[in-house]
Amino acid sequence: MLTIIRIKYLIYFYVTQSDNSVSNSKLYLYPMTCKLLHVTFTAILFITSSGCAIYAQSSPSVAPDDWILNTGKSDEFNGSTLDSSKWWTIDACFYTDSIRHGFNGGEGAFYRSQNVSVSNGNLDLTVDYNPDSLTYSYPCLHYHSYPFNSGGVVTALVNEGPDIGVSGGYSYGFYEMRAQLPGYYDSTGKSVGYGFYPTFWIAYQHAINGCVIKHDEVDILEPFATQYYDARTNVAGVWDEEGNCAIHKPIQDSVRSATPLFDGYHTFALMLLPYKFILYMDGQPFYSADTLTSPGLAHSINMAPYLGVNMSLGMGGYDYNSHPRPDAPFPEHMLIDYFRYYQLNPDFFHDNIIFQNTPNPFTGNTVIPYSVDNKSSTSFINIYNTIGKKVKSVKLTEKGNSRIVLDHTGLPSGIYLYTLVVDDKIIGTKKLVVF
Repeated sequence: MLTIIRIKYLIYFYVTQSDNSVSNSKLYLYPMTCKLLHVTFTAILFITSSGCAIYAQSSPSVAPDDWILNTGKSDEFNGSTLDSSKWWTIDACFYTDSIRHGFNGGEGAFYRSQNVSVSNGNLDLTVDYNPDSLTYSYPCLHYHSYPFNSGGVVTALVNEGPDIGVSGGYSYGFYEMRAQLPGYYDSTGKSVGYGFYPTFWIAYQHAINGCVIKHDEVDILEPFATQYYDARTNVAGVWDEEGNCAIHKPIQDSVRSATPLFDGYHTFALMLLPYKFILYMDGQPFYSADTLTSPGLAHSINMAPYLGVNMSLGMGGYDYNSHPRPDAPFPEHMLIDYFRYYQLNPDFFHDNIIFQNTPNPFTGNTVIPYSVDNKSSTSFINIYNTIGKKVKSVKLTEKGNSRIVLDHTGLPSGIYLYTLVVDDKIIGTKKLVVF
């Protein structure tokens, strides 16, 4: 039996077995360009609280020809020390414009490298209660206002200069963490997570002079302390900051687990594509959004290939004064079994896409992301002034998902249009502004 359902940018073909069972079937995704992807799934149709239709599917089983596990950017945590080539520990005394994380004003804990360890096949983020720590003479004491020490990690970042910002080296793909979260049973047998703030998120950030020009973030796991009251709820969504440090969270949803998230290991995952994302918990999707039905999302997920990954254990989570209950046992732990990052096989990159440059407006340098069909012959990004004269042309040497760094040399202040041309065909045009 063949069932065809058109949703947003994609047409999904569900091919079932002869007994009408949908287990072990294949999910075929045909975007507008009609490329073919395969992901093993178990199909269940349901509606989220936001009214978004989703087809439940397990995390990609990674058929060899479809998704590829990037082992260089994944970690099974099977050693005895943290791999410093992949991860930085979050330290409250280490702070820059580009890594606005580690100071505890909102996250309710003082992040220290001493609270991060690797043992027994887990990354262990430990939170402990230490009221005496308030009297310590930390070099960054002004950040320290709560009696909790904790741990977190972020993927190693590369600072590419003041006009570009920090690059995390991750892009579109499938992100998955398997973890046992903090929490406990109280004397009545009820599960408790109140006060704990476990997180798993990816982000790109560019800041100038302390003001965030662009901060795009997808929160895969981020229940605040009160939302995590019984250790069964995950809250996820998109966080967006742009221009004059304005902040908004355009998309957010939650999902409940039948069992406490500290009672055994659970998976938290994200599939991120240029025009769509799907959030998962324990192999089942609970939220999906795309740029057709949510146009504002285009700005928020136009961030590859700059992404960094963050996993941390805070206290309070911006729910100020939401400290754990007096009966909370310490230390508590967030045990991470693995972090895995899958990429689509380059052979499946048949899309030609031009993305908005960042930053924009700009002076100095800006970055223009693009995607070019691997089977194409020639491709260019051409820059035109407002009267249609071509003022600059850049030949693209990389295919698939990539980017160019454009400097303002030869571009006086003003408005310009840039166009992606592949095999002499105009793909799309965007506007950029030079200060």
